[in-house]
Amino acid sequence: MDLLVDIRQEKKTFQNYLSIVYFLEDLFENKVDLITEQSLSKHIGPNILETVEYISYDTVKTNIPELRSCLKFIQ
Repeated sequence: MDLLVDIRQEKKTFQNYLSIVYFLEDLFENKVDLITEQSLSKHIGPNILETVEYISYDTVKTNIPELRSCLKFIQ
């Protein structure tokens, strides 16, 4: 599963990045690849951004089943 994440500047650490990866892999029982907008290729990045499905952090905190269903649909 490939996920584009937007992490607040003050929270951008390698440890936080890994924590998100491990959390999502445990949650979905699936390998997760996280990418940030800054790391997108300038050649294919615009195409990827056109197909992004947005899910807010509030959804993650309050409704894990809804998040699971959204991401399974995206896979």
